Amino acid sequence: MRRLAKLPDWLIYIVVLAALVLAADTRRLNADAPAPPPPLPGEEATPLSPLSPFNAARIVKIPAIGGRFATAFSIGEAGFWLTAQSAIKDCGRIAIIVAAGRGAEAKAVTAPGGQLALLSTDGGEPPLPLAPGARSGEDSFIAGFPQGSPGEAAVRLLGESYLGDHRRGDLAQPDLAWVEIGRTDGLIGRLDGMEGAPVFDGMGRVQGVLIEQSPRRGRLYAAPVSTVRQAMAMAKVAPVTQPDGEPITTDNYGRAADALRRDLRVVQLWCGD
Repeated sequence: MRRLAKLPDWLIYIVVLAALVLAADTRRLNADAPAPPPPLPGEEATPLSPLSPFNAARIVKIPAIGGRFATAFSIGEAGFWLTAQSAIKDCGRIAIIVAAGRGAEAKAVTAPGGQLALLSTDGGEPPLPLAPGARSGEDSFIAGFPQGSPGEAAVRLLGESYLGDHRRGDLAQPDLAWVEIGRTDGLIGRLDGMEGAPVFDGMGRVQGVLIEQSPRRGRLYAAPVSTVRQAMAMAKVAPVTQPDGEPITTDNYGRAADALRRDLRVVQLWCGD
């Protein structure tokens, strides 16, 4: 009987090492987060706390049917918020949802670049800190309200991308392209409603603002943090850069996103006729 040739030890080591690397990479590319906790029962009827920073006289009822939803986040405790320009297109009324069925009336202010919109309310929450930038290959996270409900995604930066038609030919400042590597467990389909959500790094600092998605290519596009700084300069708001939370990873980004939404630093935006 003919014997098979024995494989050299070094070849076996290489095969085993390659298998381990592939397994680790596959695990990272499926960095799903657990579903967020359900809202408390009776929350809609609960009055706002006397300590709420929002002016009670400017709180409006959000209709159960009608309008559309997106995401925004705080950039100034005096009541300044940032979202995607597309999120407030053709809106007759805008509100930052502060409790189930209720929102703080918001006014829109034109922001630079044509991609972001600056909003103001009577009262606000502490701003999110800003990152100095983003690095290709870096893992980051997005917190918001996909499909109208709390949710999040883990993403990895691919690099710069020029969305020429979105910028109407202005290619002076590229956007950032990310690939999704994880999301809220059970969340299927497009991430509609995440427009305007912050993309933040492992220290909880904003690296960009989600403006567009390409599900077929598995890409998400964000305006860079430099555009966020321009919007804050318009509002005469000094940026915060010091992180104020624990490090965020693919293991705990769901909990970190829950905390940002609970503290109303990342909020759901309502656009009505």
